Amino acid sequence: MEEAAIHGVRLEGVAKSDLFREEMFKLAKMNMEKPGKVIFHLHSVFIPQHTWLGLSLRKNGIPYCVKPGGNLLPEELARKTIRKRVYMGLVENRFLGHAGCLIGVSRREQEDLQRHFPSQIVELLPNAVIPSPDPGEEAGGDKGPPRGFFLGKKDVFHKGIDRIFRVAREGGFLIDLFIIEHPQPKLNREFARLCEQGLPASVSIRPPVYGEEKQRVLQQYDYYLHASRWEVFGNSILEAMLAAKPVILARECDLAEYVEKGRLGIVVDFDAGDAAERIAKFLSDRGEMVAAGRRARDWALKHSSPGQVAARSLEIYERIFQRFQKES
Repeated sequence: MEEAAIHGVRLEGVAKSDLFREEMFKLAKMNMEKPGKVIFHLHSVFIPQHTWLGLSLRKNGIPYCVKPGGNLLPEELARKTIRKRVYMGLVENRFLGHAGCLIGVSRREQEDLQRHFPSQIVELLPNAVIPSPDPGEEAGGDKGPPRGFFLGKKDVFHKGIDRIFRVAREGGFLIDLFIIEHPQPKLNREFARLCEQGLPASVSIRPPVYGEEKQRVLQQYDYYLHASRWEVFGNSILEAMLAAKPVILARECDLAEYVEKGRLGIVVDFDAGDAAERIAKFLSDRGEMVAAGRRARDWALKHSSPGQVAARSLEIYERIFQRFQKES
């Protein structure tokens, strides 16, 4: 919000309970008639309040944009219940089609949304991640075997936790998993069953960390490992980069092309037989690990800092207003 204020933009968070209050629409319409402009930026999909809000905004002549946040990727849609798929076809598609634009956080999501909505405008806008203080050249664990970490939910298949366990057994890599409870109890039970089958000796399960504590804890590690079978963005990947940690990333992750091209770590095919061997080779060169971590931080600062994302957001909003005025 501070970055937006620098550019003359005031951001207002709206609670779901206030979405349909008449006062909110009156205030929005009054601001639309002033030199200032109003736009609703809606995050995520399959939220009925957002769907009906979009229809009300359209009725009141107020533009809105929608950021699905990866929830419309083919891998995600395949996991949805039949009820959600029916809702998508009957209601959600119209809500998304009437938006001023859709926003993808990665190039793949942008292209995928464009295929689903060929007549809609789809913009590219990565998530903003608040940078941690520069850790300096001496950051990392002790000079013993490199220790890595993973941040994520208890979703064994999506997050590739079974892959992490497999390569840890094969290579003996020291890895700490900071695991968050998943809102779906079924997935938490699947994670518990995986652990009951045998936790690799070199893997430890840790409670999640947040804020300043997270920034402090991350400096104790040497690299970040992310084995997801798909990942449209991955805030935890960017958090690791901003902490100057090289990343070991699954090829299916959307950031993999940038990691490979920029030498920000290594990209691994976790289902290949040589995955553990490739990781071991990378971890054997501490000098390259430190250099990759510095490159990763520089890249993340350039592409996902709040200032960069705020400026890009304003460009997108301005284009929405220009199209909205032409259509009005």
